[in-house]
Amino acid sequence: MSSSRIANGHPSSRRAERASKNMKFTFAPESRPLEGYTIKRAIYRGGFGEVYYALSDAGREVALKLLQHNSDVELRGVQQCLNLSHPNLVTIFDVRQDGDGDHWIIMEYIAGETLDATLRRQSSGMPVESVRSWLRGLTDGMAYLHSRGLVHRDLKPANMFMENGVVKIGDVGLSKFIAPSRHSAQTQSVGTVHYMAPEVAKGRYGREVDIYAIGIILYEMLTGKLPFDGESTGEILMKHLSEPPDLSPLPPRLQPVIEMALRKDPKERFSRVEALQRAFEEAVLGVSPPKSTEEVPAAPGHARVPDRDGKQDAGFVQLPEGRPSAKKGQKGCATSCGPAPGWMKGVAFGGLGLLVMGTVFGWDLSFPMVVSILFTSGLITYSRSKKANRKTKLNQARRAAAVNVSAPQPPPQNLRRSWGTTGDLLGSMFLTVPIAAMLITCLAALKPSLLGGASSLSDIDPANLGLFASMTILSSWALITIPFSVLRAPEHRFRSISRYHYGLAGLFVGVVAYLIEQYLMVSDLGTPSRAIFSRLGDQSLFIDGVPSWIGFMAFFATLFSFANWQEMSSPRRKDRFSISSVVGVGFVAWLTTTVFAFPTQFGLALAVIIACVTQLSSPFDDWRSKQKSRKVA
Repeated sequence: MSSSRIANGHPSSRRAERASKNMKFTFAPESRPLEGYTIKRAIYRGGFGEVYYALSDAGREVALKLLQHNSDVELRGVQQCLNLSHPNLVTIFDVRQDGDGDHWIIMEYIAGETLDATLRRQSSGMPVESVRSWLRGLTDGMAYLHSRGLVHRDLKPANMFMENGVVKIGDVGLSKFIAPSRHSAQTQSVGTVHYMAPEVAKGRYGREVDIYAIGIILYEMLTGKLPFDGESTGEILMKHLSEPPDLSPLPPRLQPVIEMALRKDPKERFSRVEALQRAFEEAVLGVSPPKSTEEVPAAPGHARVPDRDGKQDAGFVQLPEGRPSAKKGQKGCATSCGPAPGWMKGVAFGGLGLLVMGTVFGWDLSFPMVVSILFTSGLITYSRSKKANRKTKLNQARRAAAVNVSAPQPPPQNLRRSWGTTGDLLGSMFLTVPIAAMLITCLAALKPSLLGGASSLSDIDPANLGLFASMTILSSWALITIPFSVLRAPEHRFRSISRYHYGLAGLFVGVVAYLIEQYLMVSDLGTPSRAIFSRLGDQSLFIDGVPSWIGFMAFFATLFSFANWQEMSSPRRKDRFSISSVVGVGFVAWLTTTVFAFPTQFGLALAVIIACVTQLSSPFDDWRSKQKSRKVA
């Protein structure tokens, strides 16, 4: 809180810096303008008054704030905050009036450093772990404030402190109550222009105003510069209103989070500060990691301009320019945390592909089985070792500001194609039917034996064909609907979907598959391979040439749980269609039929067709091509 101690400076213009050198305060040290308190030194002068460090007669350290300007505005806010008590908020003890009729606010004194001072020391950006620590405290304090129906409206680094590892948010006296009937009421424009949400210029405010400010602060902590800057207040405001932020200096995995927090329309931002903090944590920890594990570099230093309403608070200084080498510290992360060598992946997937094809066409499996087992084991071992070292290496890279701006980047603004509309879902579900019909027709013509052991196209049992087609369409619908249902909320757009959701969907599809099989009176789907389990308890998995109800449930639940379906249905996937994903699904299906008794050829063909239909019918946003087009433009 800039009003609780020396706010080491929200960077302002040179004129503000000169003004700070000649700053004069009303009261000298050892003055007692307020009964029971002795001023020890002046701290800060801002737009609302002067702040002093003082001692009570009992020896308690406090900050005394003398209101000189806009006292009515500040007093209204203080009265709302007198009874607030939270570890991450600077406490307001009382409001008193002296003999001259001036109002004083008695507050908690914070001796820790402001975030603004920290940013001045680390002008090229802060380590990600430090950013996480600041964000946790900021989120906890703001969540408490919002739960009391209040918005801060003036979040900025000069109002945030770190004392003994605890984040403190100051100037809560500027908070304003947000009753539903007043959410869009006209109000005095408060908040520092660099951190002011676009809707504030129109007199609208809500908790989204604070979320926008937190997005700006996160951007500044990560890069060392502001996303919107300019020569004048008007220029900065216009950028807030019309220009998208430049996300290229940010780490690729964090770009979607910051982009969502800084959207122009408050309805499209995170609805709660907790959702923003959770999305940030998931991105940092790699819950939904991007293809590149290297971090984006911090950007050079910058200068900030006057405070709100054009007033320049004293004590603000110019940020130095410069940046460290972007290459320092990258080597360890690139070697230990990078992806597996391409040849290892190629051999592993090639061996798996031969294994799957050998099972389907009856080839000798000895050589491909040995190759796939050896290299798949090596790939799994390599990946586990990479994951074990990933957190340590990434932290080292972040502390060294090791970054790579050439990594692929998600679309910076207004991603239109997402799971946010019912139209996307219905369109994808409609596409599954013709795509499935085309692929199943090709499969029946090329390899009719996969559809229940028929020797030719004319021998295919219509019941088998109907079961295969209905299971393909139903499974694709389920796999497309799960991301729509789970990720539809904007604040959940960047989270990973639990395998629990897919497992439940698999159980449901298995039950429906059994009902359809009984309705169509399917008599033979082929012979199952020797499986580990032919029974579960007293229930047989395979009866009279067809799977039982528990056999269908076991197959689909396992297939849905262990294949990476989210990667195949995400609009932001790397490619519209991935052969490696299809091979991976085929391998999971083959393993499933070796564990649970199920027709091997029928199960393999069904899984592969489902993977193809899901990818081809799911929405796809080719953001890499759009990014290249923007760069060319």
